[in-house]
Amino acid sequence: MKSFSLSISTMAIASAMMAAAGDWTVYPTVGSYWRIEALADSYYMLNGNTLVVADASDVNNARTMTRTDGLNGNTIADIAACPSRGKLAIVYSDGNIDIMLSDGAVHNLPDYANHTITGDRSIAGIGMSGDTLWVSTGFGGFCVDMADEVVRTTLYDAFEADAAALSRCRKVVAAHVNDEALAAIMNSMQDVNGAQVQQAAQMAFAHGRLYAAQSTYNDYVNYQWGTPVISVLDTESGTWSNITSSRITPMLKKIDENARFHKLTDIVPDPSDPNRIYASSLEGGIYRFDGDSLTGYWNAHLDSVGMTALLSANDYQKTLYTRVGALLMDDDGYLWFTNGDKETATTLRCIAPDGTFYTYPTPGFTGFSNGYYGIIGRLVQSTVNVNHIKWMVRTFHINSSAVCMYHDNGTPEKLADDVCSMFTTITDQDGNTYSPTYFHDIAEDKEGLMWLLTSIGPFVIDDQYEAITNPGTVRRIKIPRNDGTNLADYLLAEVSCRCIVVDASNRKWIGTDDAGLYLLSADGMTQLEHFTTDNSPLFSNRVAGLVMDDATGTLYIGTDGGICAYQTDVLKDVADNESVYCYPNPVRKDFTGELSILGFKNGSTVTISDMTHHVVFRQVSDGAIMRWDLRGNDGQRIRPGVYYIDAIEEGGKKGGSFKFLVF
Repeated sequence: MKSFSLSISTMAIASAMMAAAGDWTVYPTVGSYWRIEALADSYYMLNGNTLVVADASDVNNARTMTRTDGLNGNTIADIAACPSRGKLAIVYSDGNIDIMLSDGAVHNLPDYANHTITGDRSIAGIGMSGDTLWVSTGFGGFCVDMADEVVRTTLYDAFEADAAALSRCRKVVAAHVNDEALAAIMNSMQDVNGAQVQQAAQMAFAHGRLYAAQSTYNDYVNYQWGTPVISVLDTESGTWSNITSSRITPMLKKIDENARFHKLTDIVPDPSDPNRIYASSLEGGIYRFDGDSLTGYWNAHLDSVGMTALLSANDYQKTLYTRVGALLMDDDGYLWFTNGDKETATTLRCIAPDGTFYTYPTPGFTGFSNGYYGIIGRLVQSTVNVNHIKWMVRTFHINSSAVCMYHDNGTPEKLADDVCSMFTTITDQDGNTYSPTYFHDIAEDKEGLMWLLTSIGPFVIDDQYEAITNPGTVRRIKIPRNDGTNLADYLLAEVSCRCIVVDASNRKWIGTDDAGLYLLSADGMTQLEHFTTDNSPLFSNRVAGLVMDDATGTLYIGTDGGICAYQTDVLKDVADNESVYCYPNPVRKDFTGELSILGFKNGSTVTISDMTHHVVFRQVSDGAIMRWDLRGNDGQRIRPGVYYIDAIEEGGKKGGSFKFLVF
């Protein structure tokens, strides 16, 4: 059984190393309080999409509630109290409804969510009138009898009551709640620990910190963006901090009066400085932060800066636009970025450690196509077998995506030996040619293969050098049906694949536009997991971003509704087996969980023996962590006593030994 955990405060968060494989952590998305309801002696508030509950007698110890605490949905659309019945209605964005009693018990009412209805099912607003909950939807509306907890009436006409109409019957706060009490609640709630980022497509992890940038970029209309914010999670303490526009804008204005902090496109930590990060903007250039202070800023209009603006003859605001789509910090300290415009095919640029700017020609690969300005949203560098090839993915309006490869041969200051090519269509091993509506992401796996994600599924590029000389050549993975017909199906055929992370065991985690999150085996032939909003705490089936903490095996998942984390069962490989250890240690005899064994190389043979040197368990590891249910090879739970863990590498080298106690 998978377990769920919730991150609320520093006291509620265990370190990722102590999480068991399969555990989920949900991070509340916080913002301004936009709904407050009172019921008996409790207050219920929506902060962002997070439900916050506080006892009237102790408002300073509020708690957040999500699916991990017994709720039956992930993204809350609104709440409404029914004082006459002592119940709180919680309506989710998919139409699912929870009814919470004053004692905290939760009853689920899935009638609307499960009902087949033609039309717009979205929730427009809700309101409570006596014992009746009115719900406005895109197709009309329905009402719920709060006494019997059943749907009574469904309206399929011009009803479509909007939030303003419903507010006439809403009691935002029950009459007995006075202004002084409200002020106390609001003041005490200001410091609820959580991320202000809700849609996190741009995420990065370094130095024990998760960085997430607010990104509501719409592939179809590239000017729809949300309020810029960067949320930072310190995984050791479990606390969030947020870099907001209100703090950064005054700092920017001191550098450039036309500068703006908005439309964030990417974020990258500095590997040499745990406090430094860089962020890019669709219109504002590049920002550098040390902690939560702005310490550097680059755009096309500052003196001696080799960047380019978004140029257009009819654009009277062209001085405001420096379009930077993606960032990459290499091991030598060069900050690479994509900076596309209309006229100049010099999409790739970098800032050297000494501050020098370099510009690289990318013929045919610009920031403008088919009449639309777009974004070069992905930039990665190959590191396995083939070094220094930069892969760029351009996401545009429909049918304007492209992929560009640039090989600088390890000499970023010298252009004479560079090679560049690009493609807009792909051809598989059987000669089939595809023109995906979108290329979304690309990543290199542990064997040097490039995994290209598109709107019609994933493709594999087996030879990176060949990709430059013969661009667009790909392999499509076929999954045999094994039904005696010799037929096969394409891997994730027609599934719009949005983002990818490769873990320490070379497995592929793929986020999709509307099908949740997949875990595939290293070769892609086996589907190991498939998480959706139905079987996990995912806020949405649209997974916009993924990033892995290789040291702990924690996968951070950005969705349309917020950020959550999943504890995988693999860790980054270690250099040797000299530091084998386990937790918990000691182990109580009534402990029902799994023992986590770490500190050995992938593929090692892990042996557990008792004090008489009798081997009770032996297994070859798949990854750098092993979970053991404390049952021997005979299937019986081991007895109390002292045990030894030994790990032998594939070549026969024996590492250190570790002792643990069961009592």
